[in-house]
This record gives sequence, C-alpha cells and structure tokens, in this order.
Amino acid sequence: MKMNKILFVFSISIILLASMSLISASTNENLTLTDSADSNVLLEDASETYSSLNLTSVQSQDDKIKSANDNYIINQRNYKMYFDEAGVLKNEYSGKILTFDGTFTDKGILTINSDNTKITGRNTLFNNTGFNIKADGVMLTNLKFVLNESFTGNSNAGIYITGNNVTLYNIDMSYDTPSDVDAIGVYSYDNTGFKLINSSFNYIGHAFHEGHNYPILLQYSDDALVSGNDISSTLPLREVDWSGGIYGGVGMDKVSSFAAGDSKNLQFTGNNVYSTVNFGEYADNKYPTLSSVLIYACDNSTINKNDIKVEDLHTRKNTANYLYALDIYRLNDVEVVENNIDVFTYGGNGRYGTAYPIQVTGPAYNIKVAYNYLHSVSNGPNIGVYSQNYYGSTQIDVISNFINITGKAGTDSWALVAGIEVQDSDDRILNNTIIVDTVGGYKAGDRVYGISYSQNTQGNHKYDIKYNKVTTPGPIAISLNQGLGSTTSDTNVMYNILVTGVGEGGDRAVSIGGNGQNNVVRYNTNGADTIRHMSERDIPSWLKNYNSGGVGNGNGVDLSWLNTGNNAGNGLGNGEGSGNSLSGKGQGSGLTIKSKVNGNNINPSTSDAIRGDANSTRYTYGESGISIASASSSAGSGSSSSSSPSESKAYEITKQIQELDEINYIQTIIGIILVLILLIIGYREKERTEEEY
Repeated sequence: MKMNKILFVFSISIILLASMSLISASTNENLTLTDSADSNVLLEDASETYSSLNLTSVQSQDDKIKSANDNYIINQRNYKMYFDEAGVLKNEYSGKILTFDGTFTDKGILTINSDNTKITGRNTLFNNTGFNIKADGVMLTNLKFVLNESFTGNSNAGIYITGNNVTLYNIDMSYDTPSDVDAIGVYSYDNTGFKLINSSFNYIGHAFHEGHNYPILLQYSDDALVSGNDISSTLPLREVDWSGGIYGGVGMDKVSSFAAGDSKNLQFTGNNVYSTVNFGEYADNKYPTLSSVLIYACDNSTINKNDIKVEDLHTRKNTANYLYALDIYRLNDVEVVENNIDVFTYGGNGRYGTAYPIQVTGPAYNIKVAYNYLHSVSNGPNIGVYSQNYYGSTQIDVISNFINITGKAGTDSWALVAGIEVQDSDDRILNNTIIVDTVGGYKAGDRVYGISYSQNTQGNHKYDIKYNKVTTPGPIAISLNQGLGSTTSDTNVMYNILVTGVGEGGDRAVSIGGNGQNNVVRYNTNGADTIRHMSERDIPSWLKNYNSGGVGNGNGVDLSWLNTGNNAGNGLGNGEGSGNSLSGKGQGSGLTIKSKVNGNNINPSTSDAIRGDANSTRYTYGESGISIASASSSAGSGSSSSSSPSESKAYEITKQIQELDEINYIQTIIGIILVLILLIIGYREKERTEEEY
C-alpha cells in the first residue's frame, strides 16, 4: 500500500515536470519558413523586446538561426537586429531574403542600400513606414502600406527608388495625403529597369492650393515596366505651370494618377486607372486641370491594353474644367494601342473646358494611335483625339479606333466637338468609326465634326483620310482648314462612309478651305453604296509589326525565390513572349500557363481589325480578350493558388510560410491534465475498494 502511494506520487511529479517544460516551450515565438526543395527551417527567437537592448551584444547564434537559403523573418520586436539606428539595413543581410511579419507603425523610412536584397511580407502592414531603395536588384513583394503623412526626407515619397532593376510586385498602398504638400506614393528616379507589377493604389490627394499629388511618379527612369496595376485616385483640379513653356517637365502638371517624365522605353500596359475629382478653383482666368495619365518626353514608349477612366462629378454645369485621360507631351515613336478610355463630366462652358480621352502636344513625331475605344461626355468643347502643334510640329497615325464623343458645340473655333482634331502634317487617319453629337441638338454654324483641322496653326497641312465611318448631326463630317490662315495641300479624303444629320453626306460632307493644292475628295458615300475597304497594303509597317507581336523590351521578372514547387518555371516572363505579353513561352525560365487566366483587368487582345470588312472598324475593346500581362492575384495578399500544381497562373507566385502550431502544445497539456484526473480517480477508487475488503 505504501509502495503504491510512493509510485503514484513519483508518476504525478514526472507528468507535472513534462507539462511545465511544454508550457515553457510554447511561450517562445518560434517561426518556421518551409522550402519545398530541402525543407530547411529558420527559427527566430523573438522572446525579448530588442528596442531597449544593446543589439550588438545580443546578436548571437541563439538569437537568429539562418537557413541554407539565407531567409530571415523580421517582426515588430526584432527588426532592430536587422536595421541600424538610422533605419538602414545592415550589410550582412545584403542579398538575403527578408520576410516582414505583422504590423510596423511609425518606423520612419527603412533604407535598403545592399544589392539584390529580396523583401516579402506575411500579413504585413506598414503604417506610416516607407522604404528608400538605393541598391540595385532589390525586390519588394506582398507588402501593404497605409500612409497619411508626408515624407519630406524621402523625396516626398512613401517608396523612393534610385537603384537599378528594382521590382515592386503585389504592393497594396493606401495614401490619404496631408494638405498642400508634395505627396508621392511610389517615386522612381534616375535609374533603369524599374518594374511595378500587379499592385494596387488607393490615393486621396489634398494639394488643393500648393504641392503636387502623384500616386506614381517616374523621372529619368528608363526601360521601366508598369503592368497589371490598379490605380484609383481622388485628386484636385490644378492649373498647369506654363512658366517654362512646353519645357517645364512632368512637374508642370501638379496632379496626376500616373506621371512619367524623361523616361525612355516605358511600357505602361494592362493597368486599370481611375481618377475622380474632389476640388477645383474655378474662375474666368483659371484653367483647373487634371491629366490622369501623363507621359512627358518618354521616347520609344508603349501605352497599351490599359483601362483609363476619368470622372469629374464635382465640377458643375456651365463651369470650365480641363480633363485629359491620356496626356502626352514632347515625345517621339510612341504607340498608344488597345486602350479603353472613358471620360465623363458635367463641366464645360462655351468655348472653355475639355474632356479629351487623348491629347498629344508637340513637338511630337511618329505617334501611333490604334485599336482604342474612346468615349467622352461633357457640357463643353470635347475631342476624342486632340493633336496640337502650337509648341512644335506633330505627326500622328490614327488607325482603327472606335470614337464616341458628346459635347456642347458652338460657333467659336474653340467651342469644337470632334472625334479627331489634327493640327499636323503627314497624318494618316484610317479605318476609324467616329460618332459625334452635341448637347441640345445641332444648330446652324455649330462646329461639330468627325475629323477636323479647325484651330489655326502655321504651315502647310497634309492628310490621308481613308476608310473611316463618320456619323455627325450637322452637314459636315470632315472639315479641314475652314476659314483659317494656313494651307492644306496634297490631302486625300477617300473611301469614307460619311453620314450626316443635315444634307446628303458622302463627298458633300467634306470641306477643305484655304489656298491649298492637289487635294482629292472622291469615292466617299453616305453608306448606301458599296465602297472600297482597307487592305493589307494600306497598313503601315509599325502596325503590322505590332500585330505580329513585335512590341516589348523582353524584360523578365525572376520570382523563383517565392516559389515552393507548385509553380512551373522559376520566373515571370523570359523575354521570349509575343512582345505585348509577359507570359513568355512557359519553357525554362517562364511560368507555364495552361489554364484560363483571370486577373485584375479585362483588356483587349490584339486586334484583327485589318482582316475582313475594314469599314466596319473591327475595333477590340472592353471584354474582347484577356491580357496575360494583367493576370494577377490579389494585391497585398501575399499568397495565391491555382486549381492544380500544373495550372499555375501568371503573376500567381505561391509561398508557404508556416508558424509552429501552438495548438499542438495546448492539446498536449489538456491531454496530460485528463490523464492526471483519471489517475487520481483510479487511485481513489482503488483505496476505497481495499478499505471495503
């Protein structure tokens, strides 16, 4: 009997000691980072608050255990092990993979000046905490930012990049800016190869009187790729600073949802851009302006497959505002292809105001506009494609676009409503469908045209205008140089379908003024007669090249370090794709795409407008196709999945970062307690039985 009691007490002691050991182990904040290749484990001891310690004395092997892949987890308590007192990443972590875990509030600016550092997040939120990326080859992925302060010490940006070949992927940023200061979400400056991919921006600007507001700004950032992003902005209307004339740089516009200046070879593709207005200073001598997407002096750039929408519900009727969805200045050899652009405003007053889907301001040469869907509604002057050469000559191709414009026309040359206004020379305007209308109905003398040169500039003007279908409420569908002081010569207006609300249409709907010579107007109909259609030989070589997939700089994005084996390949694109896609061919270094791709954006696929009935203008817009470049997972989520390992989606890079499950400890402790209870019950029952006998 006595021996049984001794054994029972001994057993209870052993179980209690085991329980205490497990409870002690469960209080440690141990984290594991699983790699599918070798299942290496990284442990970070975060059991102490490091902010009050001398970090040089505590960074021992016990404080951080490094995996073979040099992966580290950074949290609120241990981040000072990795960054010095100035917020600069320590040199020993150059080229490492850093995973930020949890919320980081008011940490100032974290500076990365170590090359090839890779930073990702797990349920990560940076509250008023930003980055300064000075090093080359740095990647920021799967991070969320919430900002409401100015960052004057970081070039006024939440994320400031001066390093080359820096990639921002799957970034989610919300920025409610302070009043009347310079406030930039992401600012890439004086570098090459910057990439911003699959990210989301929700930006509210308050630079009502002073300062600049840009969710994204690029300056002197050559070979940049901006693709698959959602950019939503609420911005004030501000006057443009013309003190430097046309040479004032991108900063002459105070507000923009996306602004790029002096950045050659820009690819802006597959983005959703939405801009709306929260303020404007209105007066007879003011020009409150918003350029949603502003491209300044960015030669050899491509702007394609974007969805750009501008809404101004703030400006009231009979009040002038100046809206430009895509505003391009001083640049050469630029392609604007397969975009869906929509503008709406109640604003406009007589000859004042604009709501233009596309504006081109010279000097500009070889501007190529094709396969776009352009729509705009206003109560003032309105033009679908406005090409002006007041500051220098321009030359533009406008081919196979669908243009639907409503404004309020008047008799003044500036109270103009037109599908296309071109003040250029050597322009080709081919195979467009153009519908124009004027608010309140047409009145005699109203300047409402499908295609026009109506606002006087110097020199001779020459055009090829063919295969278009124009519908207008007035008697004139095409008006060139009517009552102006310049000349229009060597112009061909042929094979167009011209439908007018007044008059007969056809050839009679064409008016060419001035003292020009060798102008040909023939074979235009009102749609009742058969007409010649655009053929292969009419298509310029640049458009044939685009249709064959010749656009793109071939930059791949290596995200293999986020892979766990569930994704094919080891990167995003390999430069072997069709040029206007980032998908690559699914071999070697590209992600294999075997399933239907779904993403942020539903954008047009490459148009086949050149085939078949050209005068039907087989424009492609809206939901006509899916752009591989725009396929994505949720921005800022940090993870995604596909239906099977063999059906990995573009831009969906899966990572598995798992915590040691503390529930296992709890279950074990509960089990031990149950065992103790059963032992006690059993022992007491045994004693009672022995007493009975």
